[in-house]
Amino acid sequence: MSNSNLLLRQIQDDAVSSTVPVSELLRRCQVLAARLGITELDEWVRHELNGYPADAELPDYRICPGIARGHFSGPFGSGIRHAVLPARNLPKEFRQWAREVRLRQPIATIEDLAPRGDDIMFPWPGDLIARVQRDFYEGMVLGQAWLSIGRSSLVGAIDAVRNRILSFALDAEGFLVENEGPDTDEDSNEVRANLSRVFNTNIFGNVGNLAQGNETAVQHSGIAPGDLSTLLAELQALDVPSEELEHLKTAIADDGDAKLGTNVSQWMTKMFSKAVAGTWSIGVSTATTVLPKLLTKYYGLE
Repeated sequence: MSNSNLLLRQIQDDAVSSTVPVSELLRRCQVLAARLGITELDEWVRHELNGYPADAELPDYRICPGIARGHFSGPFGSGIRHAVLPARNLPKEFRQWAREVRLRQPIATIEDLAPRGDDIMFPWPGDLIARVQRDFYEGMVLGQAWLSIGRSSLVGAIDAVRNRILSFALDAEGFLVENEGPDTDEDSNEVRANLSRVFNTNIFGNVGNLAQGNETAVQHSGIAPGDLSTLLAELQALDVPSEELEHLKTAIADDGDAKLGTNVSQWMTKMFSKAVAGTWSIGVSTATTVLPKLLTKYYGLE
């Protein structure tokens, strides 16, 4: 058994243990990512450990529905406490503050917050309160506002990370065992591309779903300019039939040095037509989004 398989077994054991913090489990995954060269896994782990930057796409398990409440003050010492703040009273660009919490904190912070009570409060920024303080109740001024979520939402986010790591580790080990042999090179682009697909499927969902919601799988694809074997491996994961992969290889060769030449363009059009007709298992959205991006990465056109 290879060192990578041994580490995967350890990750699996830790994932099913209630005594191992998720942050520690993620650090083991970071070691695995470095050993196998899985850049997507490394980036995801770093975000989970250090927090997600404001411009980073959040996984679905870190977006939690909540209830917005606030304290109001009025004339002659009157006021309303713990009033519900309807999202429709906010300008459209701010309505998410009354609907959902986006958990960008490090996973260790979420683990620390989870046991602290039934509801966790996330205060609104002062600038937002000042902008909408008179938009709810006539004669009342909003002085304090927050969005609360149940403790179960935090527990769910933590469990989602643990469960996805476990699923990834099991599938990754299965792939390595199935393809183990004297000629297998764990550092090859083909193995790396297959493990990247295993990661994307288990952490974010399959590539087809990603193409419709976000393009993480494509952005982090391991295709280097001119790397035909990895391109074909990525397309094979999209259920492109073997005969079509051979047609693409021929089209690339016939186009020579052309960047997305006539033959490759015609091949893409044919694949789009298959998606529309339902004779290719990938949907139209995926075909028209992911396929061009994979080919532009191959040609170095990004």
